[in-house]
Amino acid sequence: SPPARTHDPPCDLASAFYPLHRPLQSPCSATHALAMFKGNDLTEQLLDGSSSTDFNNSNGQQHAHAQQLQHGSAVTKDHVPILVSSYKTPKNVVIAIVKVGMAKAEMTPLNIFILSIMSGIFIGFGAVASFTVLGGMSNGSPDSLGVMSPGLAKFLGGAIFPLGLMIIVFCGGELFTGNAMFIPVALLARKITWQQGAKSWFFSFFGNFLGCVLHAYFLAYKCRVFADDPWLSFIHKLTMRKIDYDWGEAFLRAVGANMLVCIAIFMVIASESMEGKFFACWWPIMAFFTVGYEHSVANMWTLTVGLMYDTDRTTGQFIGRNLIPVTLGNILGAVIFIFALYYVYHERSQKAIENLHLTHSTAPPARRPTMQTDFLMPELTSMATTTATTGNHTIAQTPFKS
Repeated sequence: SPPARTHDPPCDLASAFYPLHRPLQSPCSATHALAMFKGNDLTEQLLDGSSSTDFNNSNGQQHAHAQQLQHGSAVTKDHVPILVSSYKTPKNVVIAIVKVGMAKAEMTPLNIFILSIMSGIFIGFGAVASFTVLGGMSNGSPDSLGVMSPGLAKFLGGAIFPLGLMIIVFCGGELFTGNAMFIPVALLARKITWQQGAKSWFFSFFGNFLGCVLHAYFLAYKCRVFADDPWLSFIHKLTMRKIDYDWGEAFLRAVGANMLVCIAIFMVIASESMEGKFFACWWPIMAFFTVGYEHSVANMWTLTVGLMYDTDRTTGQFIGRNLIPVTLGNILGAVIFIFALYYVYHERSQKAIENLHLTHSTAPPARRPTMQTDFLMPELTSMATTTATTGNHTIAQTPFKS
Protein backbone atom coordinates (compact mmCIF):
# COMPACT_ATOMS: atom_id res chain seq x y z
CA SER A 1 0.00 0.00 0.00
CA PRO A 2 1.22 3.57 -0.62
CA PRO A 3 2.80 5.43 2.28
CA ALA A 4 0.44 7.56 4.32
CA ARG A 5 0.53 11.27 3.52
CA THR A 6 0.91 13.49 6.53
CA HIS A 7 1.01 16.90 4.83
CA ASP A 8 -1.51 17.88 2.20
CA PRO A 9 -2.07 21.20 0.44
CA PRO A 10 -4.97 23.41 1.58
CA CYS A 11 -8.33 22.35 0.24
CA ASP A 12 -11.11 24.74 -0.75
CA LEU A 13 -14.35 22.94 0.07
CA ALA A 14 -16.36 25.03 -2.35
CA SER A 15 -14.25 23.73 -5.25
CA ALA A 16 -15.37 20.18 -4.47
CA PHE A 17 -19.06 20.86 -5.06
CA TYR A 18 -19.47 20.42 -8.77
CA PRO A 19 -22.81 19.34 -10.26
CA LEU A 20 -23.62 15.73 -9.46
CA HIS A 21 -23.39 14.30 -12.98
CA ARG A 22 -20.09 15.98 -13.91
CA PRO A 23 -16.96 13.94 -13.00
CA LEU A 24 -14.62 16.95 -12.69
CA GLN A 25 -11.29 17.01 -10.92
CA SER A 26 -10.98 18.74 -7.57
CA PRO A 27 -7.80 20.46 -6.34
CA CYS A 28 -8.14 18.39 -3.18
CA SER A 29 -5.88 15.43 -2.54
CA ALA A 30 -7.20 11.90 -2.22
CA THR A 31 -6.97 11.91 1.56
CA HIS A 32 -8.81 15.21 1.74
CA ALA A 33 -11.49 13.91 -0.60
CA LEU A 34 -12.17 10.96 1.66
CA ALA A 35 -12.06 13.12 4.78
CA MET A 36 -14.47 15.68 3.35
CA PHE A 37 -17.04 13.06 2.48
CA LYS A 38 -16.86 11.10 5.71
CA GLY A 39 -20.52 10.47 6.56
CA ASN A 40 -21.67 11.03 2.99
CA ASP A 41 -23.89 8.15 1.92
CA LEU A 42 -22.19 7.55 -1.42
CA THR A 43 -18.68 7.59 0.03
CA GLU A 44 -19.62 5.20 2.85
CA GLN A 45 -21.06 2.81 0.26
CA LEU A 46 -17.87 3.00 -1.76
CA LEU A 47 -15.69 2.33 1.26
CA ASP A 48 -17.65 -0.74 2.33
CA GLY A 49 -17.97 -2.04 -1.23
CA SER A 50 -21.76 -1.82 -1.44
CA SER A 51 -22.13 0.78 -4.15
CA SER A 52 -21.78 -1.28 -7.31
CA THR A 53 -25.51 -2.02 -7.44
CA ASP A 54 -26.82 1.10 -5.72
CA PHE A 55 -24.90 3.77 -7.61
CA ASN A 56 -26.38 3.77 -11.10
CA ASN A 57 -25.42 6.84 -13.08
CA SER A 58 -25.79 7.37 -16.79
CA ASN A 59 -22.31 8.81 -16.85
CA GLY A 60 -20.08 5.76 -17.35
CA GLN A 61 -16.90 7.68 -16.62
CA GLN A 62 -18.09 8.64 -13.14
CA HIS A 63 -19.10 5.04 -12.44
CA ALA A 64 -15.61 3.92 -13.44
CA HIS A 65 -14.12 6.42 -10.98
CA ALA A 66 -16.44 5.04 -8.31
CA GLN A 67 -15.15 1.54 -8.97
CA GLN A 68 -11.57 2.79 -8.79
CA LEU A 69 -12.26 4.40 -5.43
CA GLN A 70 -13.93 1.23 -4.21
CA HIS A 71 -10.89 -0.90 -5.01
CA GLY A 72 -8.40 1.61 -3.69
CA SER A 73 -6.73 2.55 -7.00
CA ALA A 74 -8.02 6.08 -7.30
CA VAL A 75 -6.93 7.14 -3.83
CA THR A 76 -3.24 6.69 -4.66
CA LYS A 77 -3.34 9.70 -7.00
CA ASP A 78 -2.85 13.31 -6.07
CA HIS A 79 -6.25 14.30 -7.44
CA VAL A 80 -9.49 12.37 -7.55
CA PRO A 81 -12.97 13.24 -8.83
CA ILE A 82 -15.38 14.29 -6.10
CA LEU A 83 -18.56 12.25 -5.95
CA VAL A 84 -21.40 14.23 -4.38
CA SER A 85 -24.57 12.54 -3.24
CA SER A 86 -27.81 14.43 -3.89
CA TYR A 87 -29.19 13.54 -0.48
CA LYS A 88 -28.12 13.28 3.14
CA THR A 89 -28.12 10.03 5.07
CA PRO A 90 -30.79 9.58 7.76
CA LYS A 91 -28.07 9.83 10.42
CA ASN A 92 -27.01 13.24 9.13
CA VAL A 93 -30.62 14.37 8.72
CA VAL A 94 -31.23 13.68 12.41
CA ILE A 95 -28.15 15.73 13.29
CA ALA A 96 -29.45 18.53 11.06
CA ILE A 97 -32.85 18.37 12.79
CA VAL A 98 -31.12 18.78 16.15
CA LYS A 99 -29.38 21.90 14.79
CA VAL A 100 -32.67 23.32 13.51
CA GLY A 101 -34.33 22.64 16.86
CA MET A 102 -31.52 24.48 18.63
CA ALA A 103 -31.85 27.44 16.26
CA LYS A 104 -35.61 27.59 16.79
CA ALA A 105 -35.19 27.48 20.57
CA GLU A 106 -32.85 30.47 20.42
CA MET A 107 -35.29 32.66 18.46
CA THR A 108 -37.00 35.55 20.21
CA PRO A 109 -40.73 35.24 20.91
CA LEU A 110 -41.45 38.13 18.52
CA ASN A 111 -39.60 36.49 15.63
CA ILE A 112 -41.33 33.17 16.25
CA PHE A 113 -44.72 34.87 16.39
CA ILE A 114 -44.24 36.89 13.18
CA LEU A 115 -42.95 33.91 11.19
CA SER A 116 -45.80 31.80 12.57
CA ILE A 117 -48.40 34.35 11.43
CA MET A 118 -46.91 34.23 7.93
CA SER A 119 -46.96 30.42 7.99
CA GLY A 120 -50.65 30.43 8.92
CA ILE A 121 -51.29 32.70 5.94
CA PHE A 122 -49.28 30.38 3.67
CA ILE A 123 -51.30 27.36 4.80
CA GLY A 124 -54.42 29.39 4.03
CA PHE A 125 -53.33 29.88 0.42
CA GLY A 126 -53.02 26.14 -0.11
CA ALA A 127 -56.33 25.45 1.63
CA VAL A 128 -58.38 28.06 -0.23
CA ALA A 129 -57.09 26.85 -3.60
CA SER A 130 -57.74 23.21 -2.73
CA PHE A 131 -61.27 23.75 -1.42
CA THR A 132 -62.13 25.96 -4.38
CA VAL A 133 -61.37 23.02 -6.67
CA LEU A 134 -63.10 20.43 -4.47
CA GLY A 135 -66.16 22.61 -3.83
CA GLY A 136 -66.53 23.38 -7.52
CA MET A 137 -66.59 19.67 -8.37
CA SER A 138 -69.07 18.82 -5.61
CA ASN A 139 -72.82 18.64 -5.37
CA GLY A 140 -72.64 20.67 -2.20
CA SER A 141 -71.24 17.84 -0.05
CA PRO A 142 -67.73 16.51 0.60
CA ASP A 143 -69.16 13.00 0.14
CA SER A 144 -70.99 13.71 -3.11
CA LEU A 145 -68.59 14.84 -5.80
CA GLY A 146 -70.66 14.66 -8.95
CA VAL A 147 -68.27 15.57 -11.74
CA MET A 148 -65.93 12.60 -11.28
CA SER A 149 -65.20 9.79 -8.88
CA PRO A 150 -64.79 10.95 -5.26
CA GLY A 151 -61.33 9.40 -5.02
CA LEU A 152 -59.99 11.26 -8.02
CA ALA A 153 -61.56 14.53 -6.85
CA LYS A 154 -59.91 14.16 -3.43
CA PHE A 155 -56.62 13.46 -5.14
CA LEU A 156 -56.90 16.69 -7.14
CA GLY A 157 -57.63 18.64 -3.97
CA GLY A 158 -54.71 16.94 -2.27
CA ALA A 159 -52.45 17.74 -5.20
CA ILE A 160 -53.03 21.47 -4.62
CA PHE A 161 -53.01 21.59 -0.82
CA PRO A 162 -49.19 21.08 -0.37
CA LEU A 163 -48.70 24.61 -1.74
CA GLY A 164 -48.77 25.95 1.84
CA LEU A 165 -45.91 23.79 3.12
CA MET A 166 -43.90 24.43 -0.04
CA ILE A 167 -44.09 28.20 0.53
CA ILE A 168 -43.01 27.71 4.15
CA VAL A 169 -40.07 25.51 3.10
CA PHE A 170 -38.78 27.84 0.39
CA CYS A 171 -39.66 31.20 1.94
CA GLY A 172 -39.18 30.36 5.62
CA GLY A 173 -41.65 30.20 8.47
CA GLU A 174 -42.61 28.62 11.78
CA LEU A 175 -45.17 25.82 11.59
CA PHE A 176 -46.39 24.36 14.89
CA THR A 177 -46.71 20.82 13.56
CA GLY A 178 -43.14 20.99 12.25
CA ASN A 179 -41.90 22.31 15.59
CA ALA A 180 -43.60 19.31 17.18
CA MET A 181 -40.77 17.33 15.58
CA PHE A 182 -37.81 19.73 15.84
CA ILE A 183 -38.22 20.61 19.51
CA PRO A 184 -38.49 17.03 20.91
CA VAL A 185 -35.38 15.98 18.97
CA ALA A 186 -33.37 18.86 20.40
CA LEU A 187 -34.72 18.02 23.86
CA LEU A 188 -33.77 14.36 23.49
CA ALA A 189 -30.29 15.43 22.45
CA ARG A 190 -30.18 17.65 25.56
CA LYS A 191 -29.32 20.73 23.51
CA ILE A 192 -32.20 22.95 24.65
CA THR A 193 -34.25 23.41 27.80
CA TRP A 194 -37.92 22.63 28.37
CA GLN A 195 -38.58 26.36 28.76
CA GLN A 196 -37.13 27.07 25.33
CA GLY A 197 -39.19 24.28 23.79
CA ALA A 198 -42.38 25.52 25.43
CA LYS A 199 -41.69 29.03 24.15
CA SER A 200 -41.34 27.78 20.57
CA TRP A 201 -44.51 25.69 20.75
CA PHE A 202 -46.60 28.41 22.41
CA PHE A 203 -45.79 31.24 20.03
CA SER A 204 -45.82 29.10 16.89
CA PHE A 205 -49.24 27.64 17.78
CA PHE A 206 -50.96 30.96 18.45
CA GLY A 207 -49.08 32.69 15.63
CA ASN A 208 -50.31 30.04 13.20
CA PHE A 209 -53.84 30.46 14.56
CA LEU A 210 -53.77 34.23 14.07
CA GLY A 211 -52.35 33.89 10.55
CA CYS A 212 -55.10 31.44 9.60
CA VAL A 213 -57.80 33.71 11.01
CA LEU A 214 -56.42 36.74 9.15
CA HIS A 215 -56.26 34.85 5.86
CA ALA A 216 -59.69 33.29 6.36
CA TYR A 217 -61.33 36.65 7.07
CA PHE A 218 -59.64 38.97 4.58
CA LEU A 219 -58.71 36.61 1.73
CA ALA A 220 -61.58 34.12 1.82
CA TYR A 221 -64.64 35.48 3.66
CA LYS A 222 -64.40 39.14 2.62
CA CYS A 223 -63.49 38.05 -0.92
CA ARG A 224 -66.67 35.91 -0.99
CA VAL A 225 -64.73 32.90 -2.26
CA PHE A 226 -67.31 30.44 -0.89
CA ALA A 227 -70.34 32.73 -0.87
CA ASP A 228 -72.29 30.84 -3.53
CA ASP A 229 -73.22 27.22 -4.11
CA PRO A 230 -71.84 24.66 -4.55
CA TRP A 231 -68.94 26.09 -2.51
CA LEU A 232 -71.11 27.42 0.32
CA SER A 233 -72.87 24.10 0.90
CA PHE A 234 -69.56 22.28 0.59
CA ILE A 235 -67.81 24.37 3.25
CA HIS A 236 -70.84 24.11 5.59
CA LYS A 237 -70.97 20.31 5.44
CA LEU A 238 -67.20 19.95 5.62
CA THR A 239 -67.07 22.09 8.76
CA MET A 240 -69.89 20.16 10.45
CA ARG A 241 -68.33 16.80 9.60
CA LYS A 242 -64.95 17.77 11.06
CA ILE A 243 -66.48 19.13 14.26
CA ASP A 244 -68.76 16.10 14.64
CA TYR A 245 -65.92 13.56 14.77
CA ASP A 246 -65.71 11.89 18.15
CA TRP A 247 -62.55 12.55 20.13
CA GLY A 248 -60.95 9.19 19.35
CA GLU A 249 -61.44 9.45 15.62
CA ALA A 250 -60.20 13.04 15.44
CA PHE A 251 -57.16 12.12 17.58
CA LEU A 252 -56.14 9.13 15.44
CA ARG A 253 -56.64 11.04 12.19
CA ALA A 254 -54.34 13.71 13.61
CA VAL A 255 -51.64 11.16 14.50
CA GLY A 256 -51.51 10.00 10.90
CA ALA A 257 -51.50 13.55 9.55
CA ASN A 258 -48.46 14.74 11.46
CA MET A 259 -46.50 11.56 10.91
CA LEU A 260 -46.78 12.33 7.20
CA VAL A 261 -45.93 16.00 7.77
CA CYS A 262 -42.80 14.98 9.72
CA ILE A 263 -41.86 12.54 6.97
CA ALA A 264 -42.19 15.38 4.45
CA ILE A 265 -39.96 17.70 6.50
CA PHE A 266 -37.44 14.91 7.07
CA MET A 267 -37.19 14.29 3.32
CA VAL A 268 -36.97 18.02 2.60
CA ILE A 269 -33.91 18.23 4.84
CA ALA A 270 -32.46 15.06 3.29
CA SER A 271 -32.71 16.44 -0.23
CA GLU A 272 -29.89 18.60 -1.61
CA SER A 273 -31.83 19.96 -4.60
CA MET A 274 -34.80 22.27 -5.03
CA GLU A 275 -36.56 19.67 -7.17
CA GLY A 276 -36.07 17.05 -4.48
CA LYS A 277 -37.45 19.34 -1.80
CA PHE A 278 -40.47 20.09 -3.99
CA PHE A 279 -41.45 16.43 -4.33
CA ALA A 280 -40.55 15.73 -0.69
CA CYS A 281 -43.20 18.30 0.27
CA TRP A 282 -45.75 17.15 -2.27
CA TRP A 283 -46.11 13.39 -1.82
CA PRO A 284 -46.71 13.05 1.95
CA ILE A 285 -48.93 16.15 2.21
CA MET A 286 -50.96 15.05 -0.80
CA ALA A 287 -51.40 11.66 0.87
CA PHE A 288 -52.66 13.00 4.22
CA PHE A 289 -55.12 15.37 2.55
CA THR A 290 -56.44 12.73 0.14
CA VAL A 291 -56.98 10.20 2.94
CA GLY A 292 -58.73 12.80 5.10
CA TYR A 293 -56.39 13.02 8.08
CA GLU A 294 -56.69 15.96 10.47
CA HIS A 295 -54.07 18.72 10.72
CA SER A 296 -54.44 21.31 13.47
CA VAL A 297 -53.13 24.31 11.53
CA ALA A 298 -55.14 23.43 8.42
CA ASN A 299 -58.25 23.11 10.61
CA MET A 300 -57.56 26.52 12.14
CA TRP A 301 -58.19 27.91 8.67
CA THR A 302 -60.89 25.51 7.44
CA LEU A 303 -63.16 25.62 10.47
CA THR A 304 -62.69 29.36 10.96
CA VAL A 305 -63.91 29.90 7.39
CA GLY A 306 -66.84 27.57 8.01
CA LEU A 307 -67.87 29.46 11.14
CA MET A 308 -67.58 32.80 9.32
CA TYR A 309 -70.03 31.48 6.73
CA ASP A 310 -72.58 30.75 9.49
CA THR A 311 -72.19 26.99 9.73
CA ASP A 312 -74.51 25.52 12.37
CA ARG A 313 -71.70 24.98 14.89
CA THR A 314 -70.07 27.15 17.55
CA THR A 315 -66.52 28.28 18.25
CA GLY A 316 -66.57 26.32 21.50
CA GLN A 317 -67.46 23.13 19.64
CA PHE A 318 -64.68 23.79 17.15
CA ILE A 319 -62.08 24.17 19.91
CA GLY A 320 -63.33 21.45 22.26
CA ARG A 321 -64.32 18.77 19.78
CA ASN A 322 -61.74 19.30 17.03
CA LEU A 323 -58.80 21.61 17.73
CA ILE A 324 -57.80 20.11 21.11
CA PRO A 325 -57.86 16.40 20.12
CA VAL A 326 -56.30 17.15 16.74
CA THR A 327 -53.48 19.18 18.30
CA LEU A 328 -52.75 16.41 20.79
CA GLY A 329 -52.81 13.82 18.02
CA ASN A 330 -50.43 15.89 15.90
CA ILE A 331 -47.99 16.09 18.81
CA LEU A 332 -48.16 12.34 19.38
CA GLY A 333 -47.66 11.66 15.67
CA ALA A 334 -44.46 13.71 15.70
CA VAL A 335 -43.22 12.10 18.92
CA ILE A 336 -43.85 8.56 17.61
CA PHE A 337 -41.88 9.37 14.46
CA ILE A 338 -39.04 10.95 16.40
CA PHE A 339 -38.68 8.23 19.00
CA ALA A 340 -38.54 5.57 16.31
CA LEU A 341 -36.04 7.57 14.31
CA TYR A 342 -33.86 8.98 17.04
CA TYR A 343 -33.53 5.95 19.28
CA VAL A 344 -33.84 3.03 16.89
CA TYR A 345 -31.85 4.40 13.98
CA HIS A 346 -29.67 7.27 15.11
CA GLU A 347 -28.46 6.09 18.50
CA ARG A 348 -27.84 2.45 17.62
CA SER A 349 -26.76 2.72 14.00
CA GLN A 350 -24.43 5.62 14.55
CA LYS A 351 -22.54 3.73 17.27
CA ALA A 352 -22.33 0.67 15.07
CA ILE A 353 -21.02 2.70 12.12
CA GLU A 354 -18.41 4.42 14.25
CA ASN A 355 -17.07 1.05 15.43
CA LEU A 356 -16.77 -0.54 12.00
CA HIS A 357 -13.62 0.84 10.34
CA LEU A 358 -12.69 4.08 12.02
CA THR A 359 -10.38 4.79 14.93
CA HIS A 360 -9.78 8.28 16.28
CA SER A 361 -6.76 9.84 17.95
CA THR A 362 -6.36 13.24 19.56
CA ALA A 363 -5.68 16.12 17.15
CA PRO A 364 -6.64 19.79 16.84
CA PRO A 365 -10.22 20.15 15.59
CA ALA A 366 -10.78 21.11 11.99
CA ARG A 367 -12.02 24.57 11.14
CA ARG A 368 -15.73 25.05 10.55
CA PRO A 369 -16.74 23.79 7.09
CA THR A 370 -18.19 26.10 4.51
CA MET A 371 -21.92 26.60 4.07
CA GLN A 372 -22.14 24.01 1.30
CA THR A 373 -21.08 21.21 3.65
CA ASP A 374 -22.63 22.36 6.91
CA PHE A 375 -25.59 19.97 6.91
CA LEU A 376 -24.01 17.32 4.68
CA MET A 377 -21.18 16.51 7.10
CA PRO A 378 -21.82 18.07 10.53
CA GLU A 379 -19.26 15.76 12.15
CA LEU A 380 -16.44 17.59 10.36
CA THR A 381 -16.53 20.43 12.86
CA SER A 382 -14.86 18.19 15.41
CA MET A 383 -13.08 15.68 13.18
CA ALA A 384 -9.71 14.46 14.39
CA THR A 385 -6.99 12.53 12.57
CA THR A 386 -8.66 9.41 11.21
CA THR A 387 -7.48 6.15 9.71
CA ALA A 388 -9.82 4.45 7.25
CA THR A 389 -9.43 0.91 5.99
CA THR A 390 -10.70 -0.15 2.57
CA GLY A 391 -9.75 -3.45 1.00
CA ASN A 392 -6.01 -3.97 1.48
CA HIS A 393 -5.21 -0.27 1.66
CA THR A 394 -4.89 1.96 4.70
CA ILE A 395 -5.38 5.68 4.10
CA ALA A 396 -4.36 8.28 6.65
CA GLN A 397 -6.85 11.15 6.83
CA THR A 398 -5.80 14.45 8.33
CA PRO A 399 -7.86 17.53 9.21
CA PHE A 400 -8.11 19.91 6.32
CA LYS A 401 -8.31 23.65 5.98
CA SER A 402 -11.32 25.38 4.55
